[in-house]
Amino acid sequence: MRLKKWMLLVGYMCLFLGFGYSCYSIFVDETGSNFWVMWGIASLVMGYQVINFLVEKKNDKWNNSYVVADQRVFRKILV
Repeated sequence: MRLKKWMLLVGYMCLFLGFGYSCYSIFVDETGSNFWVMWGIASLVMGYQVINFLVEKKNDKWNNSYVVADQRVFRKILV
């Protein structure tokens, strides 16, 4: 599967915002659940992924380069 790098960044940002919204909505809900901590940690991890992606790809072209996830690559790594 080939994805443009900006598409991967948009996916990371959507996950970051989704996890952050889930964390906040569970935190505001006054049922006494501590499940918001897990969503907060997931949101922080996705925020780290976004920042790390931006730092690594700072000098790359956004529209010409691809992130390739192909089964042939995984087979070579496993062998």
